[in-house]
Parts: sequence; C-alpha cells; structure tokens
Amino acid sequence: PVYLSFSRSEDGASWCWGMSLQSGCDCTRQDESSARYCYLDLDATRSPARRLSRVVDSKRYPQVRLDGLPFGGSLRLSPVRPETLAGNASFSARGQSLRLVASRSGRLRLCSPRGAQYLAGMPTC
Repeated sequence: PVYLSFSRSEDGASWCWGMSLQSGCDCTRQDESSARYCYLDLDATRSPARRLSRVVDSKRYPQVRLDGLPFGGSLRLSPVRPETLAGNASFSARGQSLRLVASRSGRLRLCSPRGAQYLAGMPTC
C-alpha cells in the first residue's frame, strides 16, 4: 500500500502532503533520518541514499491553500485491498478550486466545483 499524510495550519495557508510506503509518515518532518519522514524507496536496500523525498508543501506553492484537513490527516491506498476512507481534499488559489476525491473502492479523481470557483478544463464535481 501507499500512505498519504496531510497537515495544515488553522487558516490553510501553510500545508503539506507526503507519500510513503510505510504507515505513519508525517509530511511536516524535515529530517531524513526520522522514522516518520515521507519518502519512497528507489530500491529494496532501504538505504537513505536511495530514498526519494515525497512531500509537496505550501513553500513551493504559496498561492495555494488547503481548505480542510482531508481524510483525518492520512489516507491508505492499496491495489490489493482497494478500501479507503472516502472523502476529499480541496485546494484553492486565486478564487478557483480543485478537489481530490477518494471513493471507498480506492478510486481517486480530480474535479472542480461548479460555479464561480470552477477551474477551466477540469471535470465538475
């Protein structure tokens, strides 16, 4: 399975999400030696030199806000047993909104809400 970790400040201006093959990853951890650091192994050796950091945060995208804490802060995706916590993560910037929607069967899709916040080119939610 793949695990996603989400974190956000009260106002949503500071946020991150991380991805790992290990449960309990924390996208706020910056120390690569931390057991909760979010990374993907590039090979089976689990050598720190072969780790690929998998964190996306508001430092890279300062105009984007995470509008709520999705999935209770973590999401497990498994191709073997496709059962997830259904919910959505909503990101907004410049008056437009993009939503990542997860179904209980493990299907993920991106969409944009109808109306003033619609992001051109995306399917509507």
